[in-house]
Amino acid sequence: MRYVVIAVAGTVLGCSDQPQRTPAARSPAAAPAPNTETPAAQNAGADLKWLDGYNGETVDELISLEGKYRTDSLVVAFGQAMDQKAARVGDGKLTEEERVILAIEALEREVNNGGYGQFFVNSSREYVPIIADALRSIGCPKTVEITQNALKIVQQTPMTDYEIENGTWEENKERQAALGECDSLYFERPENIEESLFAFIKLNRAHPSFRYCFALRLRQKLLGRVSQLVGRTKFAVNSISCEQQLLSRMENASD
Repeated sequence: MRYVVIAVAGTVLGCSDQPQRTPAARSPAAAPAPNTETPAAQNAGADLKWLDGYNGETVDELISLEGKYRTDSLVVAFGQAMDQKAARVGDGKLTEEERVILAIEALEREVNNGGYGQFFVNSSREYVPIIADALRSIGCPKTVEITQNALKIVQQTPMTDYEIENGTWEENKERQAALGECDSLYFERPENIEESLFAFIKLNRAHPSFRYCFALRLRQKLLGRVSQLVGRTKFAVNSISCEQQLLSRMENASD
């Protein structure tokens, strides 16, 4: 897969303080088949519970929660796990598959909250160069088309650093109206992005990077439990020792 770096001088897509990073070329698993469920089918899991964030589960443990928790909450948990890895090892050490997860989750989070404009101005803009390929890799060609149209709009009418820093980027009514049309198409949910991303994760579940990320988190969790147990054991031993000393003193006093 080849990532195309979009560099537009002086715009949100090419700010000098946001260096573009192109993932190393490697062949991931084949993209899942496009998920074109109807809105009703997409909402079929709405009655399931929401998983309250990532809490050290392994890859298999998270995947096993399918059907018990909402899929969108499961992919959010995977995204949080990737964020934790990035905080530990740095963004540059994330794999192509891991950056796909983060890019898709950033798009979902920002567009659903404030439209494509918000995706282009917040920290999520670091994923602009790879978002189209990320969507292709999970089998969402219709969303690729919508996103590319939004990209063309901000290329033709760039958001300047000044607009972003001063929060005035929304004052360009013509650009906002054009982006608003893309937002509307995105909100129609032509593809089930969450299910497609989850299918992508399951296809790549055996990848060493996933295993390492979650195994390291599990190791930290287990070490924490061991530390707690050791602390409790020390406390119990100390308590027994104190009791023995007290009994000994009482016996000596009675003599």
